[in-house]
Amino acid sequence: MFTEIRKRDGRIAPFDEQKITEAIFKAAKAVGGEDRSIAHDLTNQVVNYLNGNNVEMIPSVEEIQDVVEKVLIENGHARTAKAYILYRDRRTRMREGKTELMDAVKEILVETSRENANINNSPSAKMLQIAMAASKKYYLTNLLPEDMGDAHDKGFFHIHDLDYYAKTLNCLQIDLKKLFQKGFHTGNGWIRPPQRIYSAAALSAIILQSNQNDMYGGQSFPHFDRDMGEVIRGFKHEPDEEETYQAMEGLIYNLNTMHSLSGRERIWVYDKEKKDFSTRSMEDFNEDFEEGRYQAFSLNYETGKTELKDIRATIKHKNVNKLYTVKLKSGQKVTITDNHSIMTVNDHGEINTAVPSHLKRALVPRQLNLGKGEIVFDLTSYPHSSKYNMDTLELTPALAKLMGTYVAEGSVDGSTLYLALFDKELEEEIIELLKEVNPNFTVRLRVAKGKSRDLACNVGQQFAAFLGDKCGRGAANKRVPAEILFGEEKLVNSFLDGYLSGDGYVGNNRVTATSISKELRDGIQLLFMKLGKPVSIREANSQSQFATARDKYLIAVGGHYCKDLSLSSYKRDRLEECRRQGEQTVYDYDFLRPLIKDVYGVHCENAKNFRLKPDYLQDIIEDLTSRILEKEEEEFFHNLTRKEFWMDQLVDVLPQVKTSERYHLIKKLNNEELPRFSKYLPVFYPYRDMLNRFYLSETVNDKTGSRIDNNCHSPGLVMDWAKRILQQNKKMVSLLKTLCRSLQVWPLRVAQLIDEPHEEYVYDISVADNENFLTAEGIFVHNSRAGAQVPFSSINFGTDTTPEGRMVTRALLEAYEGGLGRGENPVFPNLVFRVKEGVNFNQEDPNFDLFQLALRVASHRLNPAFSFMDTSFNRKYGDEISYMGCRTRTIANRHGPEVSAGRGNI
Repeated sequence: MFTEIRKRDGRIAPFDEQKITEAIFKAAKAVGGEDRSIAHDLTNQVVNYLNGNNVEMIPSVEEIQDVVEKVLIENGHARTAKAYILYRDRRTRMREGKTELMDAVKEILVETSRENANINNSPSAKMLQIAMAASKKYYLTNLLPEDMGDAHDKGFFHIHDLDYYAKTLNCLQIDLKKLFQKGFHTGNGWIRPPQRIYSAAALSAIILQSNQNDMYGGQSFPHFDRDMGEVIRGFKHEPDEEETYQAMEGLIYNLNTMHSLSGRERIWVYDKEKKDFSTRSMEDFNEDFEEGRYQAFSLNYETGKTELKDIRATIKHKNVNKLYTVKLKSGQKVTITDNHSIMTVNDHGEINTAVPSHLKRALVPRQLNLGKGEIVFDLTSYPHSSKYNMDTLELTPALAKLMGTYVAEGSVDGSTLYLALFDKELEEEIIELLKEVNPNFTVRLRVAKGKSRDLACNVGQQFAAFLGDKCGRGAANKRVPAEILFGEEKLVNSFLDGYLSGDGYVGNNRVTATSISKELRDGIQLLFMKLGKPVSIREANSQSQFATARDKYLIAVGGHYCKDLSLSSYKRDRLEECRRQGEQTVYDYDFLRPLIKDVYGVHCENAKNFRLKPDYLQDIIEDLTSRILEKEEEEFFHNLTRKEFWMDQLVDVLPQVKTSERYHLIKKLNNEELPRFSKYLPVFYPYRDMLNRFYLSETVNDKTGSRIDNNCHSPGLVMDWAKRILQQNKKMVSLLKTLCRSLQVWPLRVAQLIDEPHEEYVYDISVADNENFLTAEGIFVHNSRAGAQVPFSSINFGTDTTPEGRMVTRALLEAYEGGLGRGENPVFPNLVFRVKEGVNFNQEDPNFDLFQLALRVASHRLNPAFSFMDTSFNRKYGDEISYMGCRTRTIANRHGPEVSAGRGNI
């Protein structure tokens, strides 16, 4: 009787027959068995067999398992035997996998495998290799079908990057057309279908970047030129060659680097927790960022309105690009990398983006819609003041003006507010304001050496602390309170009255204010934006060597736009002179001229306006609003264009016709034809007069020269008339939308592009929905996207012969040839130019010129690569063959159609 067994690793262990019973019973249960006593009886037979068949006194585990299989089969338990055999085999594979894994780990620690050329031999890379080896063994022994695992092990086929098998696909041919038509979700938000070439190119980059986050191999577009050409044909305004080139250049930039701003660049940030606005440097904000807490001013592409949108992420990375400062003619500046996009407006009045080298005009807010209604401060958190204590304080025009005066000329110390005004009339006005805020406040005029010094206002510790908290302490730290930004127009005007009456200078047809607080200057600019007033800003750098010398920040509003300002004391009279002067502002709405002329024709008054001013544009908006069809009118006009509608009218009037014309009309009706004229058909409008409403001539058909009068009874002419009006109405609606959007911003011309010293790190933020944000100096810039990375990508193109597809192919090749910001070779995308006889291979082929261009670019950039559609292994698939991001070709299928779009591999 044996009492020990030999385990697989050679160790000797005590024999436990209960383990045999458990193994047999588990196999039996797997096929429906429930009687443990049978398993016990079979175990006894196994032990007896081993004792009576001259086996070694210490049997091995394998020998015991062989006997278990034999006893099960001989006793008629074939199904249980099969389950036991399969279980034994699975356990064997797992053990072998562990052994092989240990061998693989030992090998990795000595020399790293190079299956993945992107992984080196560093310690962190070796840790990654060990994890990959463990994943591979697990998938081979536990997830893959046995025949597939064996085929991989024996080299019949190779599962590339097996370590990612259970997580995602390796490479993917992305169906760009489908995503363009239906939109898609990035994980951060829903992306709408593109409406312009810049958006389509940007979305292409987003698609590759977002997909790369979920995949480990390369991404590609199988038919980029065809899909992009099709989406272009759906645009309201088809792009020209230059716009397409810029869009393709942006695509290449976006796929190679994340565009960014200097760490010194400041942006406006709203803290939802503190309910406060502030300007923060990109570097500081990156350190302090908390998800879900902050918002940024952001420009809505469709409406042009400035909105508050959540900041989703901050990004910091090494800078490989040149830095430029873009300076506008009105003085606003922003320092960004050469591939960073700035918000602009194109010649069709659409909001889009441009990199610094292509930027003509930047956008600054003209309206800030931040109203919150009544604003009441809670003062209970400030130090208690027994004499002047207030639990709450409503923001009134009096308080707003007092705050503005404090920001300009005030300071607080303990329970006293000091105002250095040196103007008797202004001092008397401020005393009245203090009494209005709290009747118990007292004031005294301080005198030094017989001369007036300043007002000392006894306001108590509570109010003094409140003013210092909301408006800042010390000249360099003064700021505009967030509540003023949220306030109504009268509160903004009152604050500006107090500030400019104290710190402002009136002269040279403008009102100018100077501060040593940059945040205050930028906050004052926001207030002018709320009032729709353009400003100019500049900096005066100190030339003094004294440590106390400070740079000064100036802001000015001039001429025409001073008319709604109110100032106190002697500055009020000087302001009247400014109001009589003309425009000095540098905004640029000239891109609207051809759009206005296209609608108004000879009635256009552009020529009377040396420059297009907001007042003129507002007049056009009001005019268009009064002329555009109401919804019910538009629906009826659509009916007037339909033949079926007039056939129904004909049926309705037939009973009234008693003359021989009745026979003629019935014949027309039977032939489903309309008569050229019938006096019995109704007149729905004074047709000729209606044309005047839409600035149209009496000619309603340019081919025939046919005109229409008020009492026209010709259905054909009326149908042409209705079509012309609907067409003109559509243009009017489009122009109205464009003008309304344009008047939400100031388009300001670029004055200068300044080279800046290199910075090691650059920064960006990701903003929800609109994907742009406002810098502290008031310029809208585009943002990077959270999680964006340089995707391993390929673009297949070259065989689309439509004008749009050819334009995309040419622009993509020329943009790639241009290289990156310093002329460097783009790393991605990998371009794959598809070559096919009859399309681009021979001199007479329609795309032969593009093939030649591709060869020229390849000789310069070593890209594109070329794929040949007519080779024996590709020919039968026609136009479907494309290559993936990893440069592999996958087309054959066990199931489903053999297509490229939407195909992935493992």
